Amino acid sequence: LSRVYGDTKVGKGLKDKERLKRAAELTYTAWQKVYFRDEFFMQVIKQTTCNPKSKSLEWGWKLMTGYLYYFPPTTRFQGYLEGYLYKNKENSPSQNRGSCTNVCGVLSRAAR
Repeated sequence: LSRVYGDTKVGKGLKDKERLKRAAELTYTAWQKVYFRDEFFMQVIKQTTCNPKSKSLEWGWKLMTGYLYYFPPTTRFQGYLEGYLYKNKENSPSQNRGSCTNVCGVLSRAAR
């Protein structure tokens, strides 16, 4: 995941196209293997909590949106994720509010 965010030496040199490819691979893995899903969500939560790096934060929200588009969290983890998203919807910097709002909408649709 840190390569997608660009927070490692290897990840910093990646072009957006390569990051998207890695993000798609991670999403496919979590889609196939249910037992990885909550761990992937937790890693994205960690990445989007108090992250001062705007590009890394942006990629974190993109991953969260992609994950939620393709698969929901487990029912056991859903309440925690919803709480995190709604809390950060109000507390996120203005440039990320749109991402937060989109993610919350995707989660609401996934729960139906």
